[in-house]
Amino acid sequence: LDSGPDGDEPPPAVATLIGTVLAPEGKIPIAGALVYVTKNTPKPIPDGLYCDKCVKLDYSTPYTFSGADGGFHLGVPETGTWKLVVQKGQFQRVRSIEVTAGNVPVPLASTLLPAKTDKANGDTIPKMAIVEGAWDAIDVSLARLGLGTVGPTGPFGMLQVDRSTAPYDYYDGGPGSKGGHDAILKNWTTLSQYHIVFLPCSWSDQTTCDTSSPALDPTVQKNLKDFVAQGGKLYTTDYSYEFVRQIFPGFVDWKNQTGTLGSACLSSSWDAPASSPDKGLTAWLATQAITAFDVKENWTAISAVKPGSGVDPDGKPVTVTPKVWVEANTQWGKLPATISFEQACGRVLFSTYHTEGSSPTMLPQERALLYILLEVAVCVAPAQVN
Repeated sequence: LDSGPDGDEPPPAVATLIGTVLAPEGKIPIAGALVYVTKNTPKPIPDGLYCDKCVKLDYSTPYTFSGADGGFHLGVPETGTWKLVVQKGQFQRVRSIEVTAGNVPVPLASTLLPAKTDKANGDTIPKMAIVEGAWDAIDVSLARLGLGTVGPTGPFGMLQVDRSTAPYDYYDGGPGSKGGHDAILKNWTTLSQYHIVFLPCSWSDQTTCDTSSPALDPTVQKNLKDFVAQGGKLYTTDYSYEFVRQIFPGFVDWKNQTGTLGSACLSSSWDAPASSPDKGLTAWLATQAITAFDVKENWTAISAVKPGSGVDPDGKPVTVTPKVWVEANTQWGKLPATISFEQACGRVLFSTYHTEGSSPTMLPQERALLYILLEVAVCVAPAQVN
């Protein structure tokens, strides 16, 4: 679901629901969440891969979107019992609410994004898989959102998540994982069970870019192309850039790239002041007193993003131009640092920096990536046809 009554005017409101949408941990605001009420049971979110096309709500369905601070005001035309639905991508919470005339404060327990899927009680989260790398502790960031519990420090000073608490699956061949990388990347039946797949920095090598990569494997290439085309969201960072360059070529150029695998991996990292050209991200960070931030420990650099040929969710040919979410004032000039682009029903996200799981507190760049991840996970709309 996305937005827009079908042109008819909704009936006047007799009540206003007032509340705030927050992350499962209860403090981080969720911007742009769809909030609506209905007398009917909402259609369930599919368990596996699907094309999440944006659809317009019927004019008779009262709806709104949360602001940058997560707050919302929702007018309701009738008193009585309604189902309140809060949704951001595949995060959905459904709760009954008794609407009375006037202003109605909504309990926070009804508007927190859920921490796990419990469909019997009205909670759904996206099904996610982490094909774990060496350096980007995306699971720590997810746990800081309330999706799991951060455990003790591991190798190289990296924080770790207690995997028994994680509402997502690991594929690294280690304890608590569901198998090695091939168990998901080469197995379409497994891959297609997920809504979001993370390929974080340095998918296996501990120190450098890989000299061989599953991104060159024809089966992996086909599976990930099909995963994105059919609605999957693919998250990649830094040294795992070959998953973008090899499988979705032409949209992104990296500094120092040649025909050699791993050529764009830099021998030393860079930090730089950053900003966002996206007004939504800028406003959201400002609600958390972040008006300026640096991106730290970048080990690749995007030199350019370029338009390329693609198809929209209806299969029609379109020109796809990557969206720049974060720009960095690097030693080479202002360069994109986080980008995403659509392919058919899905999206690909790439960032030169990652979440820096050794930090005891959530860094601004970590917050920015989590915001972008939630935005990338929302529905897709047909683009303008060539």
